[in-house]
Amino acid sequence: MDMSLQMSAFLASITVTQKKIQKAVESLGIQRSSNMGFIDRRAVKVAAVQYELKTYENLRDYVADVNEYVEEAVKGGAQLVVFPEGMGFSSLSLVPLYSSVRNRLKGAVQEEKAEAMEEVSDALIDYFYEVYSTLFSQLAAAHRVYIAAGSIYLYEDDALRNRAFLYDPSGKEVIWQDKLFPSGEELDMGMVGGETVQVAETPLGGLAMLVGQDDEYCEPFKIASLSGADMVAFSAAYRGRPDKFRSMGTIAARAFEWGVFCVRSAMVGRYVTGERLNDHAGIYGPYPSAKGEHGVIAEAPADGKGHVVSARLDFQRLQDALDGYNSYSNETILKRYGEIFGQDAIPFPAPGR
Repeated sequence: MDMSLQMSAFLASITVTQKKIQKAVESLGIQRSSNMGFIDRRAVKVAAVQYELKTYENLRDYVADVNEYVEEAVKGGAQLVVFPEGMGFSSLSLVPLYSSVRNRLKGAVQEEKAEAMEEVSDALIDYFYEVYSTLFSQLAAAHRVYIAAGSIYLYEDDALRNRAFLYDPSGKEVIWQDKLFPSGEELDMGMVGGETVQVAETPLGGLAMLVGQDDEYCEPFKIASLSGADMVAFSAAYRGRPDKFRSMGTIAARAFEWGVFCVRSAMVGRYVTGERLNDHAGIYGPYPSAKGEHGVIAEAPADGKGHVVSARLDFQRLQDALDGYNSYSNETILKRYGEIFGQDAIPFPAPGR
């Protein structure tokens, strides 16, 4: 391991501690919300964060910036706040000798980026987890809301994983979810994908979490839906070309296919490797459950800036829309082909015939 990384990891362990993070949160004077005081399945308030990566001068600035997103969501009534993939790395600029770490990553040629990222992750993974877990646990408890904190790299059973965590209004970790389909770069780093989809039974409803490329596959959403999920907290950090409509072909389609609401967070700004993250946050639902019946409930601007988008989700309307006995019918089709639909089904022939 590079000597500067070793020194950076050592200094990080003594300069950014749990106590200092807790004090930074306490210094903000956060007033506990009453958002969880009344819960109605017809009006569950959620918020998706479009987080803008920044370079922070100190721990207090970092904590205050992350809290601004939560605070804006909570002031709007949010009971669940969803952060994007890679939030575990958002504190990287606080690491001692940050400039040398940044230069190591930016200077690596394309073929070496995965190796460079793996080295940084190996050296600083304990630091990243301590900051991430302490901060989001503290913010969830301070605001008294659920926070799906996005994802972070960690090791378990000698395997690298991209894992998302959910914290409840007491700050307790409720469930975690490993990214099921790591990217090519993550696979080059030796990352192992998850094997299960977990669903948390919360007062707000059934909640699943998925990460990154997981939205390119229908199966995780099908499993979540069949396991009782009313909504999916989806964490993304897209490094491809700017594409405002990408989510319509992935997350919005998954919401429609499997009858769940999807709260999609996003990360924007310049990544430490020099690449720009191009994405936007949004909230999506099955077509009949959303006003206008196009599936888009709310979206942040695709302007590369930080935003919070919120919406009230009606789980009862979702259930009714997907219930063949309660949902509306197409009157035009009924008039034109009603006799056909009214006919008895053709019986299967008896065995032996």
